[in-house]
Amino acid sequence: MMIATIGAPTLFTSSAEVAIIMRQCAPGMSLALLLHTASMGSEGCLLASRDMRFMTLCYVPNAAAAYYTLTLCIGQFGMGASALWAALAQFHLCRLIINSGRMFLFPEHSPLRKVFAEQ
Repeated sequence: MMIATIGAPTLFTSSAEVAIIMRQCAPGMSLALLLHTASMGSEGCLLASRDMRFMTLCYVPNAAAAYYTLTLCIGQFGMGASALWAALAQFHLCRLIINSGRMFLFPEHSPLRKVFAEQ
């Protein structure tokens, strides 16, 4: 991890300012990308079961919450570029929690249950 933190910011640029911003954003970027892979997997399961109505109803409020998080992080906390990654991490975490709840906590309402029952 230390090697990535020290060497990665200068991998794509020789600008000291850009390297500083990249170093500041690295933890949030890593978390957002980790959550992205998990939320994509859960979304794939819902897509496979054609649970489009549920996904649509959850996607819009989650996007609005991510926008609110972004404006809050920039305005109130002055996070700069890190605010983008914080908002993206929040977006994917909410998606992961909502999708997992649909699949595992309340599976009786999920079309995924019907798909498994047919097999």
